[in-house]
Amino acid sequence: MANKPTYEELEQRVKELEDENFDRKRAGEVLRESEGQYRSLVETAEDSIYLLNKDGIYQFVNEKHLSRIDCKADGVIGKRYGDFHPLKDTKEFLKKLGEVFETGETSQHEHKSNRDNRYFLRTLSPVKNSEGHTTSLAVISKDISERKQAEEALRESEEKFRTLVDNLPVGVYRNLPGPEGNFLMANPAF
Repeated sequence: MANKPTYEELEQRVKELEDENFDRKRAGEVLRESEGQYRSLVETAEDSIYLLNKDGIYQFVNEKHLSRIDCKADGVIGKRYGDFHPLKDTKEFLKKLGEVFETGETSQHEHKSNRDNRYFLRTLSPVKNSEGHTTSLAVISKDISERKQAEEALRESEEKFRTLVDNLPVGVYRNLPGPEGNFLMANPAF
């Protein structure tokens, strides 16, 4: 039969358990604080951020994305990507999702939304478990509509300039300075 612990041994064990309990409480506080910082970071982002599993089912959605698709979180979590997007967009997206799951590599692509006629740069990043297997996909979708509009305005301006210069009755050219004087541009009249 085992000996009964002494009062001192019991007192020591109680102290150890109190210390363990304190450490657990502190770890819980640190974890809650860390989760709060993470949530604040994700929720205050100007980008849509969401998490999908390999079947394209939403696991997490930030407020920005919820406002874009005009839904509440409980109406999105557990639903498929295709429940909120046209079939053509869904097929393209699920193909890219599958590639990230297969390769384990991050990918980026531009996407034009038919919903609001805006352009987005999507970054699809694998979320891996401790064994290195991709378990889900994090998507960050950045609105690049203003940049795309600026690019289009620049292209149109360059096109107008080229048309104007090409139709001038006098020769126009531009070359690099220096002895070689390589031509950068010359119109047909030149």
